[in-house]
Order: sequence, then C-alpha cells, then structure tokens
Amino acid sequence: MPIDAIAVGVAFRNIAETSRNTKPYDPCITHYVMPRETMDPSLTNQFVYGNRADWFVSAAITGKVDVDLPVQTGARRFIPLSNAIAITKAASGKRKQNNGMSLY
Repeated sequence: MPIDAIAVGVAFRNIAETSRNTKPYDPCITHYVMPRETMDPSLTNQFVYGNRADWFVSAAITGKVDVDLPVQTGARRFIPLSNAIAITKAASGKRKQNNGMSLY
C-alpha cells in the first residue's frame, strides 16, 4: 500500500498542534528533551512511550522537520499515544473508497 504524503503531512501538523495546545491539566506526558535526544526522535519516543516504532509522533511534537538539524532541548507535553493514533487514522481516513464500479 503506497504512503499518502498529504495524509502524513496532515497527521504531522495535527499531532504537533494538539501537543502545543495541550494544557497542563489535560492528560499528557511531560518530558524534558535532553541534548542526546536532539538528533534522534526514536530515542525520545523510547523514553516517553516505551517503544521506538512510533517515532513519527515524537518527531512531530519536538518539531523535527530535517534530519540534519537538531531540535531544541526543553520540556514538551506529549499527548497520549492513543490520541496520536486516532489523529493519524483520521488524517488517513479520507481516502477514496472503492465503490465497485469500473470503467473498463
């Protein structure tokens, strides 16, 4: 299945925006990004969520947009992983559905 670049971009933007708009009293995980994590979003994801597979979420929250540029250290509010998965599914759910019709 091909990756839809538009859906990935929308999910990235929505995850970052949700994290920025999260209040301290909302369910979140506060994590301080240390200097050794500035180049590796999967390491940050390991510390916050316990796995490196969903590094896309921590890259969006920390603002990692280029592999050659480090992110700033400091505290971030990480949204729960279930919320991030729901945002990703909502962004990719706008695909054209096959209705069974064929032109040829």
